[in-house]
Amino acid sequence: MLSSSRWAGIACLLVMVAAGCANEANATPQPGQSSARTWQSVSAGCPALTSPPYGVASKGKRVADYVAPGERETLDKVVPGAVFDDTSCRYTAPGKVSPLITARIRIFSGAAGAATATTWFESERSASSQIGGADAPGLADGAFAVYFEPALHLDARSGNAYVSVEVLPGMENIRTFDKLHPLQQQLPALTPVMKDLLASLQ
Repeated sequence: MLSSSRWAGIACLLVMVAAGCANEANATPQPGQSSARTWQSVSAGCPALTSPPYGVASKGKRVADYVAPGERETLDKVVPGAVFDDTSCRYTAPGKVSPLITARIRIFSGAAGAATATTWFESERSASSQIGGADAPGLADGAFAVYFEPALHLDARSGNAYVSVEVLPGMENIRTFDKLHPLQQQLPALTPVMKDLLASLQ
């Protein structure tokens, strides 16, 4: 498992890349990008996972929100003045530090909430594509996935909500991954998790 400081550095790198991409084309939402859905909150507690992968428990625990160094600055650069509610849940394997799933749901508020979520989503998707990310069709208003070893990521947008899943499968599981196509092989394990999170939006 990555140390928190090392993972913070990787997260910072990703959002810095995202900021650079956003400046080119995504700073202003385009007409028709936003979904009509407007979410207000997330159901109480953490959503139960119907098909938890890698041996993690189906029940999660709310955790304090964490903003990686530079992330707030990047948010302000990509989506200036964005206001959102942040909910984070952590799912662990019983008695183990990893495997670990961290789920984060941001609900952008205000009349421009869906447009703001769209801008942030397109910025992150563009950044992920530069490090091997790929679209994940069939989820909400759009989704993409990326494998940034040792973590798997799946992000999606639904209306004014931005949902991200970060998975540290643990070295025992990683050793079984397809070396040439780990993302494509593992995406089916992440998709049910995302669907459970999307279903918790209210």
